[in-house]
Amino acid sequence: MPRSNRRYKLRFHRGSIAENAPILSSGTLTPPEKFSFKPEALPKWIQRFERFCKATGLDKQSGENQVNTLIYTMGEQADDIFISFEFTTEQEKSYEEVKERFENHFIVKRNVIFE
Repeated sequence: MPRSNRRYKLRFHRGSIAENAPILSSGTLTPPEKFSFKPEALPKWIQRFERFCKATGLDKQSGENQVNTLIYTMGEQADDIFISFEFTTEQEKSYEEVKERFENHFIVKRNVIFE
């Protein structure tokens, strides 16, 4: 089937991301665009992703589900970056931990030299 620009309706199944989400008047909600992988764009992109999480009820789901949705929504390159992080089994299922690692990865650290 050819791909179109139509928005797809979220289906609400028991145990799904949006099980407890509020009902939206339009019945559709589009996740944020794929992340550009430009460091300066991360804060705004994360803010949009977290709004999406609240609107769909993802923020009430398991950390593992939130992490998987974050990485999927960011785009293919996020998988490679995620794999490069060293996590314990529990850390890799924590949305806050994974978000912090991505933020640390993209924040440019500057060395300031004082004379």
